Amino acid sequence: MPNLNNILQANRVYVWQPDTPGLMSALLAQSRHSALVGRVVSRRLIDSAGNDMQVTVPANIADGSLVYLN
Repeated sequence: MPNLNNILQANRVYVWQPDTPGLMSALLAQSRHSALVGRVVSRRLIDSAGNDMQVTVPANIADGSLVYLN
């Protein structure tokens, strides 16, 4: 996948890619609505319900990207 990226920072793996229509729904369905899937807004990770997950993402992850934490 050409737009799939990952980084290890502070013992946490971030896997992300730019959002596309339907991607969040597909990730949630495939992960059985994992609490580890979110969207980046102002360097913060926001869950599918719009709640701040209290995670600040690395600076190289752009706003609007979808992130899966590990």
